[in-house]
Amino acid sequence: MKGDGSNSWLWGWNLRYALLFPDDVTFTVGKDDPAKSWFYEEVPHATNDSFVNPKAKDPANQRFGWVKAESLRQYPQTDQVGPWRVYGHGKETVWTIKFHLKKQPKGIAAFRVALDGVDGMRNGLVVTVNGQSVGAIGDNSNSDNAPLISTNAIRYNTDKGLWQQRTLKFDGSVLKRGDNVMTLTVPAGDLQSGVVWDYLRMELDPDSKAPIASGHKGVTPSSTHPGE
Repeated sequence: MKGDGSNSWLWGWNLRYALLFPDDVTFTVGKDDPAKSWFYEEVPHATNDSFVNPKAKDPANQRFGWVKAESLRQYPQTDQVGPWRVYGHGKETVWTIKFHLKKQPKGIAAFRVALDGVDGMRNGLVVTVNGQSVGAIGDNSNSDNAPLISTNAIRYNTDKGLWQQRTLKFDGSVLKRGDNVMTLTVPAGDLQSGVVWDYLRMELDPDSKAPIASGHKGVTPSSTHPGE
């Protein structure tokens, strides 16, 4: 993992995500290295870096000493309500996955993911393919895509929580021969909201013509596991 993969349990990676990925994640399947181009949490993108200790040599990566002491005297702008009011919220985070297909897909696609933790995300993790909305992970569009269960894994600074798997199904015709682009969006909000990734996998049933419950068109590369 970019950052310090052996210490993913340490407090504050949701803050430091913005330091590690100032332009958010863009991952090209078959080209990029997950250890350098992926992150285990997708959270809102911090817009205030006042949490950074100015004496830290490498605040994005060092194990300790990267964050200011959380004292009201050092955060006078908080008006006595605590520093999280200053730096604890962020903007929308959009991750981009690029992949190449040799043939024009047909049938029903299934985007299967497993999450080690979820906080918030009541409306699910929104997915687009080639600029078209195909629904959201956890949007209850089929029996394998039930609403996400919040586990407080991010809030309590752990790398795991209640493991849960979801499958978003859609029309494979949204995909195309050649280069394709998928996006995964976590909305703006508390930096303790978002998802902890385990794996992502794209599948295609070329012979299936079953209707999609949500009415969305769909997606599908081969398979990729950048979160593993």
